[in-house]
Amino acid sequence: MKSLTLFLSILIFATSSCQKKNIENNKNEFEGKITYEISVVSKTNNISTEDLQKIYGTRMTKYFKEGNFKMSYNGEDIKTIYFIKNDNKEYDYRNGIDTLFVTPYNNESRQLINSKFEKSEKIILNRKCKLLIHELEDTKNSYWYDPSLYINPENYKDSKFSFTDLYFEQAKAPWLKYKYDGKNIAITYTAIQISEEKLDNNTFHLPDLPKIYYH
Repeated sequence: MKSLTLFLSILIFATSSCQKKNIENNKNEFEGKITYEISVVSKTNNISTEDLQKIYGTRMTKYFKEGNFKMSYNGEDIKTIYFIKNDNKEYDYRNGIDTLFVTPYNNESRQLINSKFEKSEKIILNRKCKLLIHELEDTKNSYWYDPSLYINPENYKDSKFSFTDLYFEQAKAPWLKYKYDGKNIAITYTAIQISEEKLDNNTFHLPDLPKIYYH
């Protein structure tokens, strides 16, 4: 009798998990672009806040489609960042450098000290956003997101770098505000416009340039 009860419990759990995954996979995933305002603060005497702001720029637009994303900046350094789902790699295209700098997402050597949800909520573009915080060895990453903007976490299940897989597993949504608080710099991205729209696959076409791997 105990064996039968145990078997039924396992069967119910497995069925429930499968149903939950199917429901998530059938949700309408966000496709489109989000434009962010960028604010930078220097914490070192080696470079001023003003110069850092010029490097990062004041705007970033992030495009999402089926696990791929692209981040376009108006600053003096990074021009475009691509993440290609099928490659599980990030490609950085920098102004004035005809090279793509590649970061594989299959590994993360840094240690995650803490991951937690905060009770405080923030209204961004009339959306009620939850707060998730990841604390690493020497940085703190704060993410505000609206759960109604769904992103399928299965897209990033193998993306270990920067704990991307964990973020999407927990939030299942793009962030509408992100604050990186590091030793020498603090960077904040705040959404100022959201546009749900169908994107052409060419949006994520990589420039035909030589590639250099970061690690």
